[in-house]
This record gives sequence, structure tokens and C-alpha cells, in this order.
Amino acid sequence: RKLDAKVILVSSGGVGRPIDEIMLNKALFDKEKVSLLGVIINKVRMDKYEKVNRLVKLGLKRLGVNVLGVMPYDCALTYPTMRQILEETDFKIFSGKECIDNYMARIIVGAMAAHDALDFMAENSLLITPGDREDLIMTALGLHISKAAVCPTQIAGVILTGGLVPHPKVVEVMKSTNIPVLLAKQDTYTVASMIHDLNVKIRPQDKNKIDTIKNMVRDYVAIDGILRGI
Repeated sequence: RKLDAKVILVSSGGVGRPIDEIMLNKALFDKEKVSLLGVIINKVRMDKYEKVNRLVKLGLKRLGVNVLGVMPYDCALTYPTMRQILEETDFKIFSGKECIDNYMARIIVGAMAAHDALDFMAENSLLITPGDREDLIMTALGLHISKAAVCPTQIAGVILTGGLVPHPKVVEVMKSTNIPVLLAKQDTYTVASMIHDLNVKIRPQDKNKIDTIKNMVRDYVAIDGILRGI
């Protein structure tokens, strides 16, 4: 109101809840004599996108609210990088600093036999394991090396727990891969819980994520309509 500025509301994905939230906020803006330019619905699951897109636009149109965009949920934007894990914890960088911006799409906890763990290791995996589980570490390193030509980030990062460091020969192989390795004094369960609870934010160095967001805004938000409205 003080800036004489129009407002764009951004609400989370869904049907009933975002409509309720938007209309509650709109009532406040109307009371304060602030113009609502429109709304953007964010983080809509792709398997429900068509349904949500149709129903939200229909429901809000009846209520006199302009929908400027419906953005799908992209799980890749929630993936943390090894850099963020390092910055958000008291872990120490052990090796592989040059690849510290690798992102994690899957977490594997080293609590199984090495040959069973192979079934869970996919592209951009983060391995969390005690530093003395050399069998599991070498299995992960071997898989990473064998896939290096087609997937340079098969194992995107390793966190060694319990403050334990593997045998020097294992460390030598680990360092040869450039996989970022962090050393944590906490036990494996605690470390896994800490990673799970991280609040992932987009940072200036997250170029791939920033490019993804730009493309999503271009494809799903009515930029021209916003420019005309302001």
C-alpha cells in the first residue's frame, strides 16, 4: 500500500488448500486497498498437474482471481550439494574438494552387505558409511570407476562417519576418483538424519538449478501478462 504496488501471491500446490489460502490473503489485501495482480501455484506434482491446473484455474476464475502460472514440482531443485552439506554441518572435508558442488539425488546408508548395496547405487548417489566399512567403500569406488565414462557422478559424494578413516590404500583409491569425501564424528544414523533435515536453498553457484528455474518460469508463467499488468 505504501509503495502503491500490485501483488502476486505464490501458493503451494494442490486444489482446496491453495484456494483457501489465496482467498484469505486476498481478503486482507482488499481490506488494505492493495491490488492483487494474480497468483502463481507452485510445486504441483506432475502426476496431478493436469487436474490441479484445470481445477485451480476454474475455481479462482469464479472467485475473480487471475492465475498467472501453475508450476510443477521438480525434485532436482531439492537435492543438496556436498558444499551445502559441508556448510550446514560440522563435518570436515577429507578429499575431493574440486568436486564439492556435486549434488545428491539418492542417499545410501552403509548398513548392508556390499554386494546388496550395489542394487541401490544410482547416478548422483551419496554414500553414508562408517569409515571402517572398507568393503562397502571399495565396492562404491569400483562401481564409480567402472561407470566413469558414461556417468562421472555415479557416486557423487561420500560421508565417512564415526570419525573413522579407511586404510591408506583405500584412501589412495578414493582420492584418485575426485569424489568429495566428508569426515563426520557422529554415528551413521545421526549423520543420515542431519542430511534428511537439511533445508535446501538455491545458491548463486547452483547454475544447473538456476537454469532449470528459468526454463520453468518461461514455460509455466505468463510473463507477458505480468508485464502488462504492472
